[in-house]
Amino acid sequence: MPMIKLVNIFNRKSCLFYILLIPLFILLVFLPRKIVWAESIDKKENLIHEQRKIFKEAHDALQRKDKKTYQKKYKQLDNYPIKHHLLGLELLQRIRSFPRDDIRNYLDKYSDTAISADVRYYWLETLRKNNKWQDYLIDYKDDRATTKQKCFYQQSKIKKGGEDEKSGVQNALKLWTSGSSQPKACDKLFAILIKNNLISGKIAWERFTKVISLRKYQLAKYVLRFIDDDDDKKLAAKLFEIYKNKNIVLNSNFFTEKELDRNPIEIHDAITYGLLRLAKKNSQSALSTYQTYQKKYSFSTLQKNRINSSIIKGLYEQDKKENSDRYLTKYIDSTSSKIIEWRVRQSFKIGDWQDAKMWIKKMPPNLKNKQVWRYWSQRLAELTDDNLSKNYQNIYKDLSKERSFYGFLSAQKLGLGNNMNFEDSTPSKDDLSKLEALAGIKSTRELLYHKLNLSARREWNKTTRNFSKKQWVSAAHISNKWLWYNGTITSMIKAGYWNDTNLRFPLAFKKIFSKYSKKNQIPLNLLMALARQESSFHDEATSPAGAKGLMQLMPATAQEVAGRNNISFEPVRGLYNPEINISLGSLYLKRMLERFDDNRILAIAAYNAGPTRVDRWRKKTVGKIPFDAWIETIPFNETRNYVQNVLAFSAIYAKKLNAKEHIINDQEMITRL
Repeated sequence: MPMIKLVNIFNRKSCLFYILLIPLFILLVFLPRKIVWAESIDKKENLIHEQRKIFKEAHDALQRKDKKTYQKKYKQLDNYPIKHHLLGLELLQRIRSFPRDDIRNYLDKYSDTAISADVRYYWLETLRKNNKWQDYLIDYKDDRATTKQKCFYQQSKIKKGGEDEKSGVQNALKLWTSGSSQPKACDKLFAILIKNNLISGKIAWERFTKVISLRKYQLAKYVLRFIDDDDDKKLAAKLFEIYKNKNIVLNSNFFTEKELDRNPIEIHDAITYGLLRLAKKNSQSALSTYQTYQKKYSFSTLQKNRINSSIIKGLYEQDKKENSDRYLTKYIDSTSSKIIEWRVRQSFKIGDWQDAKMWIKKMPPNLKNKQVWRYWSQRLAELTDDNLSKNYQNIYKDLSKERSFYGFLSAQKLGLGNNMNFEDSTPSKDDLSKLEALAGIKSTRELLYHKLNLSARREWNKTTRNFSKKQWVSAAHISNKWLWYNGTITSMIKAGYWNDTNLRFPLAFKKIFSKYSKKNQIPLNLLMALARQESSFHDEATSPAGAKGLMQLMPATAQEVAGRNNISFEPVRGLYNPEINISLGSLYLKRMLERFDDNRILAIAAYNAGPTRVDRWRKKTVGKIPFDAWIETIPFNETRNYVQNVLAFSAIYAKKLNAKEHIINDQEMITRL
């Protein structure tokens, strides 16, 4: 018995021993793999960190033209994603020495990179300026060539002769027939055409009609010398007259039937322009003249819409409201929807709510179903104490489901929270990995790291130009991981994926915005909303008008604000610095808020269109209409949309920042504007 017990005890202990060994065995089998994987990541991170350091040293050496250090560091870069960028910069430095073979090898090997376009551009410019036309013919590509480069290319083809000369002449004539003045660098090419009498009267007439319709009178006079047909010369003189003299259009017999038969498009365009000008000064005269023209002229649908709209507006603004309304009612089915919307807003200006209701009822169904007019169907019922207003509550309920200006207003009316309609867009790890493995994506990441932002953006654009929706969503997540907020926002726009509000409305530059929000006592959500609207958080954005940076400040405005507040900044690049830009932008917004008694609606409109314009718009409504009607009466579509977007974005950011704030505050709700 004792022996049996001993054996049983031993067996039980053995089992227990082996059971305890199992976790240890698993740990020994799998832990090394995890350790190896972690070590692999560390090695990659260390390698990329080291390569970035070497790249910077090589880049700095190249900037100071330290050839020896540059070459030493360049060789150490191995397969660093933007090694080619350095080589491109180095070629640009010595491009005037005509390194043909090096340039051509580079363009052949790195044709898919953004910097290769720079290399080709400056290489072509060097060849053009030095009249190296044989080389130019070899290395020219049309896709990113400037007009002066295109001109030199055609000039080179003509020099070469044969079939090249024929196509060179044909393309040169296409360049000559532009509706705009061409660069001086094209003069030599055009001199060849003129010397050899290659500009026919037909080609000259084609250019003249383009130029005169754009009201470029000096250029039109220059082109006129190449027109050889007497009838065309007479008609050209008439077109000059009708475009320059607003009263000529009153003569409906100004153009002969023969002229109309030969050039119906040009004459109809000219008469349309004349009637549009006349309607602004004397709409009644424009109406009667137009009715006379219609007896023998066939205007296009677009021309009719433009003429009708200008006459309706002219009559209304020239104190002929009844005539205007009668004319609009008569042609409402063939009139642009914009003019009907404009008419409703005229009723808003004077607070004539019944009149506004009547025009909304006359809208075609597709227009009436827009969010704006659905909202106003309900709102006007309230403003007119309509007994049926309760029946319209469903409109507010439906709209409150939308993430929009009118959706948020409707939610506030019903005492509901704002609906964000959030949808997660997170792609699979496989989709992300595939995109991150692309050479262009790797290059963009490294260029951004080195703050070579323009090059990064161009590399990104070149890489993503044929992306699918699915790829764009992955691209948004990748750029968000890099904290490249503008890339994230624009990628989601490209994808058409609207409901991932985490990506579309990132808390970008939050630390800086928070600093100046507190300093200038401006709500953080408002400040971020305004920057989101202005630049989509593109800190180096420059508008066509010259506004710069995150908050799109005009340099003159920035200088004036900086001077008032003893702030100095570098005038050329300073506004691209987020700290400087947000500092000055928040100060300017603060001034607008102070000027308009903390009314965000007016301050936002003033930030976009200027305070003087806002004062002028307020004079027209004389403080008699509610806030939402005043927003609708803003005459600039851009500013109206801007105000609505910033208010809606402000509500979105309020929710993201856990701030309890409606789209419209209590004071704004009751203030008449």
